[in-house]
Amino acid sequence: MLGAPTLGLALSITTVTAYLPKVANEFVSSNVVIGVLVGGEGLIAMALPLVVGSWSDTLQTRIGGRLPFVLAGVPVMALALVALGFVSSVGTMAAAVFVFFVAYFTAYEPYRALYPDLVPEEIEGKAQSTQAVWRGIGTGCALALGGVLLAAGQPVPFAAAALALLVAVGIFTVVSLKRRDRTRRRRPEAEGVRARARELVALIREHPPLRTSGSA
Repeated sequence: MLGAPTLGLALSITTVTAYLPKVANEFVSSNVVIGVLVGGEGLIAMALPLVVGSWSDTLQTRIGGRLPFVLAGVPVMALALVALGFVSSVGTMAAAVFVFFVAYFTAYEPYRALYPDLVPEEIEGKAQSTQAVWRGIGTGCALALGGVLLAAGQPVPFAAAALALLVAVGIFTVVSLKRRDRTRRRRPEAEGVRARARELVALIREHPPLRTSGSA
């Protein structure tokens, strides 16, 4: 369940990059303009993740430093997705696409950094492969079902992607916060054991055991 947001994120960005040109063709005749709209993702990806990543490393809140970025970016992504289903001009489409990509990289990079922190070291490899499975499912669903949904209406694939994103991140948030609470409850116990061990070591050093000499 910790990998579920990968499905929502992959589904969302694949829906945008795959079907945005189809929607744009209805009121834009220039392929260059369409290419610039979709290619804007690369420009944002080169700059924003560096800023967001550094910020999430130092931010301190009750729910950690990374989860707030996920919770801030995902609702904005969902709104931008829904808006893309109703755009009817180059200007509104460019604005919605820009907001979507900014929100996507605001949420995605902190999520990628947070994910390994939530699983034990002994299953990190398995956890990464599970995340790859979620990504494949999301991308496959977008490519296989997006065209059918688009035929039913322009807003349908974008609204469906937004709904899937919100559900996936909602599940992730509940699971990750429960895991965080369990970790916090265990931490005082572990700290107590370590403190007693340190006290015992200090006591032994201050009062070394008596030694017997065979020549005495």
